Amino acid sequence: MPHVNYFGCDPLHPLYEKFKPQQMRDPFTRELLWWLWDRARPAIQFAYINPASRAWRELFVARMKELCAKHRVDALHLDQTLCIFNDDNGLMDGLNCAQGNLALHRELRAALPDVAISGEGLNEITYRHEEFAQRHLHGLRHADGTWNDRLIALAHPISSALLTPHTTLYGYLGMANPATGPLYQAWRRGYDHFGVIPTLAHTSARQVRESADLLAPFFQEARFFQRTQAQPDFRGPWPKDALMAYRLAGGGRAVLRRESGAVLMDASQHEVYRRIEGVGEARVAGSIAGWRAYDEKRVFGLDPAQSYTVLSRPRDLSAFRIAALPPHAIVRRASVRDQLATVSLDDAGCHVAKLWMFDGRADSGVRLNDGRERRYSGTCFQDESGGNSAMEFDGVFLHPPWREKNTGVSFIEYRLRLPNRSRIYFTSNVGLRPSAAPKSDGVTFRVEARAGGRKLEAQHHTASAAPEPLTLDLSALRGKDIVLRLETHPGPKGNVSFDHALFTHPRVIAESNDPQQVVMHSPKPVRSAIGADGELRLASAGKNLWAVSVPLPTTFHVLFADAAPVTLPLDLRAARHCAALVAADGTESAPHDFMRPTAGEATVGGVKKAALHVHPPQSGQMVVDYLLQLPPSPARLEAFAGIRDGSNSHGVGFSVRVNGRELWSAQLRPGAWRPLQADLARHAGQAIVLSLVTDAMGDFSYDWAVWGEPVLRAAGGK
Repeated sequence: MPHVNYFGCDPLHPLYEKFKPQQMRDPFTRELLWWLWDRARPAIQFAYINPASRAWRELFVARMKELCAKHRVDALHLDQTLCIFNDDNGLMDGLNCAQGNLALHRELRAALPDVAISGEGLNEITYRHEEFAQRHLHGLRHADGTWNDRLIALAHPISSALLTPHTTLYGYLGMANPATGPLYQAWRRGYDHFGVIPTLAHTSARQVRESADLLAPFFQEARFFQRTQAQPDFRGPWPKDALMAYRLAGGGRAVLRRESGAVLMDASQHEVYRRIEGVGEARVAGSIAGWRAYDEKRVFGLDPAQSYTVLSRPRDLSAFRIAALPPHAIVRRASVRDQLATVSLDDAGCHVAKLWMFDGRADSGVRLNDGRERRYSGTCFQDESGGNSAMEFDGVFLHPPWREKNTGVSFIEYRLRLPNRSRIYFTSNVGLRPSAAPKSDGVTFRVEARAGGRKLEAQHHTASAAPEPLTLDLSALRGKDIVLRLETHPGPKGNVSFDHALFTHPRVIAESNDPQQVVMHSPKPVRSAIGADGELRLASAGKNLWAVSVPLPTTFHVLFADAAPVTLPLDLRAARHCAALVAADGTESAPHDFMRPTAGEATVGGVKKAALHVHPPQSGQMVVDYLLQLPPSPARLEAFAGIRDGSNSHGVGFSVRVNGRELWSAQLRPGAWRPLQADLARHAGQAIVLSLVTDAMGDFSYDWAVWGEPVLRAAGGK
C-alpha cells in the first residue's frame, strides 16, 4: 500500500508551474498553501493543488493507474484526505475543494476497482469511497511524542457509530510501536473508543525477532480480528462498562470493557487482550513484558498513572524478581544481567502535586509594573494585557503581559498542604517553545512559596528551548499550608516579543529517609548489594530470598560477581558494560536497531571526537552500566556530551550516576560539545556501578546522543 498525497505537488517537479495557478490560497491572508516538514533532512515541501481542477484529477488518476499496474499494488493510502480547504481562488472547473475531493475519489474508484483505498482521517465526504481510514487521536501530538490523558479520555464512539459500517478504521501513520511503552499505550487508550483494528506501526524484521514479548499481545489480538472479522456493533446490547462492542462473523459478540484498565473478551468469554491501569497491583494469571515485581498471585509495584499490557504467558517464579515491596512503592526499573541486577524504586506518596494536572484551589492572573493586578479563578486565564496561561500536555504555558506598555508578570498561585517529610522540594524544567526561542531575548521564570510570613524563592532566566532545571527547597515549610506561586517575567530588558514560556513537569515532591524493606528472589548466589552510600546489608529472607532496607526513592544494585579491577586510564568505549532501554512505565527491553551503544566517532559543533553512540528510546532512557572495582587512589570521569551534527532533536537529557546517585547532568540541544568531570574520589578502592544515561525527554526523533571520549583517569593526572 504505497503512501501518496491526493493534492500534493513538489515545487521542484517540472509540472508545478503548470498547476501553480490551481494551488490553493488561505482565504484570510491569500498566501499559498503548502505542506512543510522541516524535521526531515532535506525538508519535505509540496504545494496543495485544488482537487477541483479537472486537469489535476486526470493527471493524478492516470499516475495512480500506472503505479498500480507496474508494481501490482493492493491498496493506496491517500494522505491528507481530511484536509478540505476554503480556497480563496474560488470555484475551479465549477467545483469547490470539497466537491473536488469527492470527484477525485469517485474517479479513482472507477479507474481502479480492484485496488483498496485508504485515507487520512474520517469524514462524511470521503468515507463512502475508502475501504480503510486512519484515525487521528485528539489529545496526542504524535510528532512530539506527548499527550494529555484528560483529553484522550474525552474520546467518544459517535463518529464510529455513524461511519464505520462503511469504512474500517486502522491506526494513524504516526501511531507508536509497542516498544515505545507509554506512548503506545496512550494511543491504545484513545483507540479503545473507536473500534480501530490492531495496527503495528514502525516495526522491523529485527524487532519482530528480538522483541517477541513486546509484540506477542498485538499478534494475539490481530489473529482474533482476522479469524472472527470483528466489526464494531452499535445495534446490540451495550454493557455499562463497555468501551466497544464487536459483531463476529461466526455469530456472537465480543466486548472490550473496563476492568482496572481494559479487557477484550470473545464470544466464549475467553480473554483476548488485557491492559492494566489505574492500580498499583493486579491479580492476573499472565505476565508483563520486562516486569520483575510479582509473586504467585499478583503483579505489583505498578504506577497507577501508566498502562501495562498483559502477556498470556505465566509469570516465571524461578527468575530473579522483586518478591515483596513496601506499600506505595513504584518500580521504575528492575533488571538482571550476568554480573548484576538493578532495582530503582519510587514512592507513590512522594508526589504532592503535579501542577499541570492540579485539581485543588488555585488563582492566576497578571501584576503590571504600575501595581495593577487582575486575578482569575483557576489555573487558566486570558487577560486584556495579553498575559495568559494554559495547561499543556506535560506542563504549564505562562506568557507574561505584552499589550501593556509597562508589562509585568503573569502568575499562577496554588494552595497546598505539605506533608511532614524530611525533604520537600519544587522541581520543573523551564524554557521557551522551540518556534519562539530564536525570536525571544528570554524569560525570567520564578517560583515562590509562602507560609506564615515566611517566603522562599528561586528564579532562572533563559532564552533557550532546551529544558533547564528550576528547583526550590521547601523543606523549611514541611507540614504547613503554603501558597506556591509560578511567575514569568520578560526579563531585564522588558522585551516581551515571543516570550512563549513553558514550565515542563512542574511538581512538588516530598521524600522520606525512613528505611523500607525490599525482598528479592534470586536463583543466582548473591555476593553483595550496593546503594548510593556504599554497601548495603543483605539479610536472608528464606530460600533464594534476600532483603535490604532502603529509603524511597532509591536505586541499588545486587552483585552476582566481583567487580573488574580498573587500570587507569580506562576508555569506557572499550570497557565491558551492559545496557538497557528503560521506559517511563518501569519496563525494560534489550537495546535493538539503532538504539545500541556503539563505539565510533561523532562530530558535534564541527568537532570530531571518538565517541560512544547512545540513542535513547521513545519517552525513555538508554542506560549503560559499568561494574568497576576502583583503585585505592582517587579517580575521576572525564567526557563530553553532545548531539551529532545534522540532528533536529528537541533535546536530550544526559546524566552520570554512581550507584544510582547523580553526579552530573545536563539537558542539551544540538550544538557544541559539553565537557564534564565527575569526581569519584569518595569511592576510591570500592566496587561501583557507573551509569551513563541518556533520556529522550519525550520524542526520540533525531536524538543522536553521544558521549565523547569518556575516560576514567587518576584524579589530578592526565
